[in-house]
Amino acid sequence: MRHILILLAALAALSAPGAAGQGITVRTDRPGHAISPTLYNGMLFEEINHGVDGGFYAELLRNGSFEDNNPIDGWVLVAPHLSKVVNRGYLSRAMNSQSHYEASMVNGAQRYCARWEVGWNGDPETGMANTGYWGIRLEDNTTYRASFYARRDPILEKQKSRFDGTLTVCLESNDGEVWAESEPVSLTDEWKKYSFDLTTKGISEPSGNNRFVIYGHGRGIIQIDLVSLMPPTFKDRPNGLRKDLGELIDSLRPRLIRFPGGCDVESCTVENGWNWKKAIGPVDERPGKNIQHWHYRNSQRFGLDEMLRMCEDFGAEPVYCVSAGIDDGYLGTPIDGMQPLIDDLLDLVEYCNGGLETYWGARRAANGHPAPYDLKYIEVGNENGFGETDGEGYDERYALFYDAIKERYPEMNVIINDRLNGLKADYIDEHFFKSFDSFFAEADRYDSYDRKGPKIMVGEYCCKNNQTNLGCLAYAIAEAAFLTGCERNSDIVVSTTYATLSANLNATNYVPDLIYNNSEGFFAIPSYYVQRMFVENTGDFVLPYTVDGSGLYVAPSKVSGTGDIIIKVVNPSGEAVSTDISLEGFRRSKVRGKALVLTSDDLMDGNSIEEPRKVVPRSSDFTAGKKFNYTFSPISVTVLRIPAR
Repeated sequence: MRHILILLAALAALSAPGAAGQGITVRTDRPGHAISPTLYNGMLFEEINHGVDGGFYAELLRNGSFEDNNPIDGWVLVAPHLSKVVNRGYLSRAMNSQSHYEASMVNGAQRYCARWEVGWNGDPETGMANTGYWGIRLEDNTTYRASFYARRDPILEKQKSRFDGTLTVCLESNDGEVWAESEPVSLTDEWKKYSFDLTTKGISEPSGNNRFVIYGHGRGIIQIDLVSLMPPTFKDRPNGLRKDLGELIDSLRPRLIRFPGGCDVESCTVENGWNWKKAIGPVDERPGKNIQHWHYRNSQRFGLDEMLRMCEDFGAEPVYCVSAGIDDGYLGTPIDGMQPLIDDLLDLVEYCNGGLETYWGARRAANGHPAPYDLKYIEVGNENGFGETDGEGYDERYALFYDAIKERYPEMNVIINDRLNGLKADYIDEHFFKSFDSFFAEADRYDSYDRKGPKIMVGEYCCKNNQTNLGCLAYAIAEAAFLTGCERNSDIVVSTTYATLSANLNATNYVPDLIYNNSEGFFAIPSYYVQRMFVENTGDFVLPYTVDGSGLYVAPSKVSGTGDIIIKVVNPSGEAVSTDISLEGFRRSKVRGKALVLTSDDLMDGNSIEEPRKVVPRSSDFTAGKKFNYTFSPISVTVLRIPAR
């Protein structure tokens, strides 16, 4: 309750003087500077809150490689086609793990596999079950691709205690109702991959109340590894994105995608960071990242090539963020130890852009992408540009990267995440994580910025007052006010990016997030709809304007091809604001316009899995012309679109 009262008090202070009436005058015949075509189209793609594994990445099984801290986490034994769990125990008699010290693995990237004594305790028909990331969503009449590696235990084979049974794969409800089942397969003494296309039948309503099961028929000890279940993906990409979430992001028209962090890139060594060389090539040969900033394992099955191809699918430029040799501001790589990090980045640029005659360019082609990715942007570090770290600061480390990049790749755009402090950069990345009232104060931040310096990428912004609110209308209104200032100054502000992007509702270690999902569905917060409104309704040029009174945040623009006038207006007041609008230079005295309004009854209203569209924009017609009156709803973000012909 206390934070609600604080928000209401802030609103009253901000907007009470302007509630009675306003006037807006727009000079439609005097367009100003061009608006950056990427102004509202930034995206940060980082593994945080299980936003990739268990989020955007389509893989449905959790810990299918048995490499989590508990190697059999996520797996249980079940009775055939029943809800009963037979055995949960870690290092149990029936199912446990074997390390690479105890047995040979599928490949050199694997440290563990599952060891399963089929038929233990006299039950010849148990199954290894996985319920995914807090559930597995299955739909009827849909084909899922399942696979695993398996073999008979070779030691017991020498003791003539071989497993002579078979395995089958089932997709079934948690109560044991079978939706799809494979033909039985027999195992050999060598590791072999088994793949199945499973088409579901009989599901009356899609849900996450399902499991993936490998059933054993017979007795004996086997080893299993690298189990996978993939649904249809966004744009049918192999090893791609979850379809519904991919479509949700696609509607934001991302044009600049920064990855793999964020904070997840921070490290003092190549090995402990987001090691891109271990995130390319065959998916089953990637060891994953066990030391992860957000305290859980990142499988990296959705790796570098997948991220770059995702950029291609969205029509976006990749922005690669590299560690500056600083780990979350606490430890720093000594200056004389920075060269491995720099060399690794130069190798990455060669992998992305090099010709087939180069070593890394040839590796890229071997991995299925002969054409260069044409990487143009490198950001050095993430939020490291404040203070000193172990006696060595960000500035000197950044300078080493900048010089090395420009010497080898002079056309590359290098991004700094600090004030210049005498250094060179092509862009400056600024981040804003501020409270509700503080965000309004940033609306005029760029009005007086030096136009002779590097341009600004707002690489992360997010309104938040605590670590419990998942996202609400109040946050969206404050951010929208800030964004009107970015549009007004889009000659210097080239892009804005909300952060963080997404979270699985079962793993929200950081909130708010633009999108939330679980195994069954998803919802977007009001801030998502502000971004979508602005993406879909921004002209090519800003228009000069004046506002009589106070309390409204305004951003008018003009579409060059059609002459349409677009006016964004944020009303943080708790009262409706009647506004006289004058379009100087506009030729039509009366025209039917479209209004898109985001509002709700309460500032704290947001969306949820149960009510995913509680706070979404509503469209209506209104009458516009050279002069007209429009009443802006209380606590609202409005886009007025007025056709010129």
